[in-house]
Amino acid sequence: MFSSHNRPNFFKKAKKYTFFALFIAFSALLLAPSGKIYAQQADQFSASSALPTGGAMIKTSRVLVKLWGITVPNYSDNGIHIRARALLDRAISGGQIACRVFEWKGNIAVSQCRNTAEQDLAVLLLNQGLAYVDREAVYDQPSLRQAYTEAEGTAMALQKGVWFDATVSAVNFLDFENLRPDLKNNLFLLVALVSAVPLVGLIIIAFIMFSGFGRLIHMQKRQIAKVGKNEKDMKDREKYVLASSFDGELQANKSKVEAFLTIYRELLKDIRNPNKTPKYKQTGDIIHDKPSLMRMVYDANIDKLSLLGPSMAKLLTELYTEIETSPSYQTLDPDVPLEEAERRVEAIVIQAEKYVPIIDKLLTGLNVVTRNQ
Repeated sequence: MFSSHNRPNFFKKAKKYTFFALFIAFSALLLAPSGKIYAQQADQFSASSALPTGGAMIKTSRVLVKLWGITVPNYSDNGIHIRARALLDRAISGGQIACRVFEWKGNIAVSQCRNTAEQDLAVLLLNQGLAYVDREAVYDQPSLRQAYTEAEGTAMALQKGVWFDATVSAVNFLDFENLRPDLKNNLFLLVALVSAVPLVGLIIIAFIMFSGFGRLIHMQKRQIAKVGKNEKDMKDREKYVLASSFDGELQANKSKVEAFLTIYRELLKDIRNPNKTPKYKQTGDIIHDKPSLMRMVYDANIDKLSLLGPSMAKLLTELYTEIETSPSYQTLDPDVPLEEAERRVEAIVIQAEKYVPIIDKLLTGLNVVTRNQ
């Protein structure tokens, strides 16, 4: 088949090609761990330094991960990617994630990942409306497809995230369980306000009424105090006038008593003089049983004596019971014995002298009253 002349060249070429084939095979073996062989060994892996970078992307120390089965819309105006990253930050919280690789896209491992609480990170994004289901990817995974679709449906029903539509308000307050969380918060606030407004209104009305009653009571107290002060002032003035009137009348009565005593003491002295014949023995005489005193002030104000106090009212009553404006009188005829005449006049003097200390005591008390007004 081969000539002896071509045999050495053939072996040289065969040796060259064999060496080249071995080099290619060895190179393929060296390169395989970064490709298919790594994928087979890395169908499942864990990472403790997982950092969400935005959307459904998570960077680990070994590989860049994209969450499988979902798509995070790339809307530049609503910050969905940032919100998704924030949610994944909270879900991972610096802990470990466990991933199951479904597909390699270059150096990106498209994986289903769970946090330390065994929560599917893709489901968390779907529940909050921050992603929607990649139906083509999940088609061949019925159990996962159902879970992902239910999470997406919940977010859609509550109009969360990408499913929010300002033109359609999920405001059926009777369906509280399916109400959007933001509307739930608003509903709580609305119910609180609706409940609080009547209560606040009642409190305000009660405060106004209480303030009004307080002012009314204060006005009444002021009026009562004013009336009481006016009444006290009136009583004080009346008391002053009454005391002044009694003082004047008693001063006059004291003068009359003193004059009466002067006359009757002289008469008594004349009767007792043994060296002289009394006047009544010559022509007779008329003598009064007591002095004639004034009592107009007492009679006009007998119902007001209490203004001067109980002790003074009692003393005035005792004095004026004995006072007469027209006292009775008796005659001393010339034939009346001296002893009898002396006895009669002496009794009159003694009775009249009793007026003086009572009047003096009353005048002292009345003077105190008038000075204090």
